[in-house]
Amino acid sequence: MAFFVAIIVANLFAYEDSMGADIVATIWAYKDSMGADIVATIWAYKDSMGADIVANT
Repeated sequence: MAFFVAIIVANLFAYEDSMGADIVATIWAYKDSMGADIVATIWAYKDSMGADIVANT
């Protein structure tokens, strides 16, 4: 009986670890995509500022 309990406990820990890895990977992917959005927004903002400066001269 204890043997089966040990297997079940080990499987639960393995499952939790794999879920943890999935969550971490998802967070990293989300941060990366947010980072890309922020960079794109800064570039767009700089471009539009540049266009304003050129238009104002």
